[in-house]
Amino acid sequence: MTGAENFFIDIKGKSATNSLVSIIIVVSIVMFAVRSIFPMADYYVALPGSFLDTMMRPWTIVTHMFVSLGFVATFMDILALSIAGSLMLRDLSGRQLTSLFFFSGIVAGVVFQMLSGVLNAQYIVGCHGAIAGVVAASATMNHSRKVLMPFFGTVKYLWVAIAILLFMVVNRTQQPGALALIAGGAVGGYVFAMMFKNGTDISKPIAYCADKLMLLFESKKKDTEQDTQQYHYAQNIVNNTVDDITADDSAQARQSSEQADTNDDSEDVRRILNKIKTSGYDSLTDDEKRRIFK
Repeated sequence: MTGAENFFIDIKGKSATNSLVSIIIVVSIVMFAVRSIFPMADYYVALPGSFLDTMMRPWTIVTHMFVSLGFVATFMDILALSIAGSLMLRDLSGRQLTSLFFFSGIVAGVVFQMLSGVLNAQYIVGCHGAIAGVVAASATMNHSRKVLMPFFGTVKYLWVAIAILLFMVVNRTQQPGALALIAGGAVGGYVFAMMFKNGTDISKPIAYCADKLMLLFESKKKDTEQDTQQYHYAQNIVNNTVDDITADDSAQARQSSEQADTNDDSEDVRRILNKIKTSGYDSLTDDEKRRIFK
């Protein structure tokens, strides 16, 4: 690369980073709302320090990444992800960047659990481990790249990444286990970047698992839709059959009624003819005269 790049202008065009940032923001807001309504929600979304507890709540290895620690901390995390992520998209696709984020977060969680006894930390929340991995990976793959930073001019990106990681550590000195999470995420990001540079893309198995999970949900959705369609189809058949039976019954009833009316008319005609035979035409009433000529 020749020359320095204006980093904050370059961020604007990175839609994949913006998508990941949007996901983190939306899920973090949902998590914040849930935790506000249900104070015990932390038990179900925070990553416990014990491997045994994690086996009982395995989803926490992912959910802990989306629990916000406050507006300032979340804003700084998002800013760090935007800076590092936009640079990583020069070498990675959007799917690979997302896989890097989750891989680093998982490695960070494992490191935290390994050190939780020493750190006396019962649980941890926050996406800083995953973001530290993205920052470390971007520094590993772009350590000599020069960027143009406001107020500082042209600097190597390596120093920018180190400054971001140090700020993340200082910003979380009050959170037990935060240093372990950041260090673990940075190690995960470094491993990811080194393997990628050597031709091994470890994002593929992560993306594969994510695709299988999405297919599972889509399959269940299709099965539900198919069952609903079959139910409505069967219901229509039943309704149409009932309508046909009702129509047949109505036709038979009309036919029986008409036949009964015809029989009654025949009886009346015979009675009137017998009356004429015995008593003469003049003995008929006006109604009987109308019937005989009807």
